[in-house]
Amino acid sequence: MKRITGSARALLATAALLLVAGTASTASAAAGTTRWTSEKLPPGNVSLTGYAKPDAGTTWAAGFSVTGSTMAPVLYANDERDDRGWIEVPTAPGYTGRVNAVAASSTRDGWLVGDKARNGTTIATQHWDGTSWSLFEADAPPAASSAGYLSVVARSPTDAWAAGWATIVDSVTTDPNGETTQVTHREGIVGRWNGTAWQRMPLPQPYPSWNLNAITVVSANDVWAVGNGTNDNDKPVSLHYDGHVWSVVPTPAFTGLYGELYGVVAHGPNDVWAVGRTVLDPNDGGHALVMRWNGRAWRQVTVPAEAGALAGAAKVPGGIVTVGQKTASDAEPYGLRITAGQACSLDLPAPSPGGANYTSAVGVDRGRVTIVGSGAHRAQILTGRL
Repeated sequence: MKRITGSARALLATAALLLVAGTASTASAAAGTTRWTSEKLPPGNVSLTGYAKPDAGTTWAAGFSVTGSTMAPVLYANDERDDRGWIEVPTAPGYTGRVNAVAASSTRDGWLVGDKARNGTTIATQHWDGTSWSLFEADAPPAASSAGYLSVVARSPTDAWAAGWATIVDSVTTDPNGETTQVTHREGIVGRWNGTAWQRMPLPQPYPSWNLNAITVVSANDVWAVGNGTNDNDKPVSLHYDGHVWSVVPTPAFTGLYGELYGVVAHGPNDVWAVGRTVLDPNDGGHALVMRWNGRAWRQVTVPAEAGALAGAAKVPGGIVTVGQKTASDAEPYGLRITAGQACSLDLPAPSPGGANYTSAVGVDRGRVTIVGSGAHRAQILTGRL
């Protein structure tokens, strides 16, 4: 019998919401009701995790299917010039596992990133060259028992960035009965694609055990990655790259027990947004956590009390759109638009009985909002106009 234990625990909900006076006012409903459309998707036991637009008329939604205990990559595509609607697109052969994020710089350059390949020694990524998907494996850290990328940004065929996590084995012991115990910790990881291979970048260690969940690129000299510490240090993590080295950037203090950042987007060097969740106590289902970088420091942003954990964000003029769940709910999607000092609900429709219900990624193009997610492994895509 093999028993595995670790110093890193599963991600617990994050710390409590601290409202910062003067950062934004709130409203319980959007200024104008958005009419949402639930898109018709191919059948399948699918969870969607990411969104990208290779060009103005094409949208990708990526994730994974589940059959028994086996997971496989899934990519849906919708071309506005094609009346077929959403269709499933073949990905690179030879890989089974999750797809955690998708990105594209053009119709000839796209990425899917996922979890470990080859027993944890590498991380599976797939590249689109305009014709087909090809599998590329990125090196995981030494002594990693598992690893994966959770976020990816594609800037050009020779420049892409990905962030994620690795579980590092600290020690392995075997007792007289033959039971094996592993002691492990988590480390955040960042990889950069140079046109030929993924190169893992050296990072500071903000905590003894920690994750990175999302990355955004302003320029080659201005990159942000966010995540959280684990174990007794389950608090927001913010890292910045200045073109030479990565450094830890302090985040605001907050009340509550834990805090995590799951998404990050940037309008420019002095306007960066990060979203996630906090929890007040071990029984709290989670509250929204939104922070904004003004070029000097992170500041927390006031949001409506009903906003729960936020999983993804996209830019809109003067602010962001962000999606997640309602407070203390595992079954009702929630979205916010934060602009001009005001946070308003997107008034997302309630899920149908037994249907998809969890929003995980959002994108905005020409005023059109696309939200992807899933519930009970049923894919969901909502579209609407701001």
